[in-house]
Amino acid sequence: MITVLFETVIGLLFLFAGGELLVRGAVALAHRLRIQPALIGLTVVAWGTSLPEMFASLEAALTGSPGIAIGNVIGSNIANILLVGGLAAVVATVTFERGLLKWDGLAVAAASLLYVVFAMTTGRIAPWMAGPFLAGLIGYTVFGYWRERQDRKTAELHAREAEEFDTHWPLWANLLAVAGGLLGVIFGAQFLVTGAVGIAQSLGIPETVIGLTLVAVGTSLPELATSLVAARRGHGDVAIANILGSNFFNLLGILGIVGLVAPIPIGPEIVRFDNWVLLAATLLFVLLMFRGRRLSRSLGGLFLIAYALYIGSLAAGL
Repeated sequence: MITVLFETVIGLLFLFAGGELLVRGAVALAHRLRIQPALIGLTVVAWGTSLPEMFASLEAALTGSPGIAIGNVIGSNIANILLVGGLAAVVATVTFERGLLKWDGLAVAAASLLYVVFAMTTGRIAPWMAGPFLAGLIGYTVFGYWRERQDRKTAELHAREAEEFDTHWPLWANLLAVAGGLLGVIFGAQFLVTGAVGIAQSLGIPETVIGLTLVAVGTSLPELATSLVAARRGHGDVAIANILGSNFFNLLGILGIVGLVAPIPIGPEIVRFDNWVLLAATLLFVLLMFRGRRLSRSLGGLFLIAYALYIGSLAAGL
């Protein structure tokens, strides 16, 4: 048991550190190539912070642990909204301009609905799903870039996202950060999945539950760190955009790639319960984007209570 716990902790550390280095190095290189800061925020940052989830889910799918693979994605999205969003609001009331994030919110809601419909009708992530999932990801990215060219406020928002990760390291350090970060997330995913499977076997806990909880929270650490720092600096819109961008990529990017590389079944327990928690949390979060201008500390506390109740329901079902 000590060995698998050690592997899990090492995996989490490698994933977190590797993800941070990879994104920071990639953002700096993109700046050197004179790529627009808004585009960097929309692509490098939005996709890069989800790399720990992607590598962990791919590793799990390729090594025969589908419960961890799908549980990681769904659990990460739930954790991003209720845990990360809740903690960010508790640390500092998150303020944002009403309507600024409406398109990102609608995209995440649409992606969540698409996934839930496919999950209910097929019960698996199949190769043919990769087409609509990845097309949706690329299509919305292109639309987002076009929208930024028309809307100065949206462009400024994604530029601030890029600034959160900007560094002033020399070129060799940025290249080293990208290479080291990539190796970190690869090895971290291997350690984490091996440790998570070992914990599940040792304690007799279903792998799906481990994926929805331990693995999901662990791979969401980059989003947690980014959102907390942004909230503390008064950049509430960046904190929210980080959550929405990560959830969008998790659903369409990761599930699309997993479906193409290593198709996996979706456990019936996820179809019956966790998917509906995901959909309810997502729609509530998006509704708040439309109706309000802030996430208060009290609302953040309610989010954390809701996440605790969700984890408690999983524990009660063991």
